[in-house]
Amino acid sequence: MSVTSHDITPGYASEVRYVKWNSPVEELTSIARFADDMCARGLCERNETCIAVPNLNWARQLRRTLDKLKIGCNAQIPVRVSKQGKIALMTLEAICDMPGARERYLQLGATEEQVRNLSERYRATRGLTLAHASKIDAVPEFKDALRHVVGDEDGQRLAQLLRDQLAHPTIPQGMDLITVAHYKHIEGHFENLFIVGCVNGLIPGPAAFSHEDEEESTRVREEDRLAFRSLIGAERTRTILSGFTKVDIQTADAAHLPYKRTKMEDGEKLAMVTPSDFLADEKGQRPTTDGGQALLKIFRLN
Repeated sequence: MSVTSHDITPGYASEVRYVKWNSPVEELTSIARFADDMCARGLCERNETCIAVPNLNWARQLRRTLDKLKIGCNAQIPVRVSKQGKIALMTLEAICDMPGARERYLQLGATEEQVRNLSERYRATRGLTLAHASKIDAVPEFKDALRHVVGDEDGQRLAQLLRDQLAHPTIPQGMDLITVAHYKHIEGHFENLFIVGCVNGLIPGPAAFSHEDEEESTRVREEDRLAFRSLIGAERTRTILSGFTKVDIQTADAAHLPYKRTKMEDGEKLAMVTPSDFLADEKGQRPTTDGGQALLKIFRLN
């Protein structure tokens, strides 16, 4: 028997809920599967669904998880360009002889003759053919940006399109994709919102727990609190908050997550983290908390 909106535990279609997972990996994988499954069942639309993250590192981890699960997404997150990507961009710029491009390409070890032949061979090409010639299409971080290519772009237009999309990613019109965005910088309204990483040290961020500058710590905490409460206070069909209870000690320390307790599991030292202080509203009331496995069971995903 398939699950419908009437089968859902009260709250998953209206009030704000908090879902607790064991680890960050379990959280990201399960929320990705849960959001995708709800869209597949027709309980929500992909282009009206957003998974909000606490920082760029969490965004990259979520993106890798979605790619691994073959779930299409649009990331409203500035993209970090790899060395491979920079070389491909320089190649594209050298083909269309943009100012300074020839000199930069020569610094990669190419000869004048190679640059000239490259330009002469591909200068008249356009769009995706030009992206293939410059090996832009082989670079993972350009995957989303290339969705915007119409086909008649020359080198300069293609290079500008790529740079614009790297800085401010958008969804091409007509595409049905789940959005990934920083919880403070979501563009547009989404009826279905999932916020992952709702633990102290992520939301609010580590600066809110610093003892070096109490004034700055207070300022950051208040800024994060206002952004978070404003986001979950907006009227929408579904808001699901998500967090985890433990993480390996190396990850906790690297991310500056505050913790007071550790434990050993299967020979690994784990830091026990706490749910975000922002889960409680001004009256101290917290959303209903559900175990992650219980949520998966409702949707027959475990």
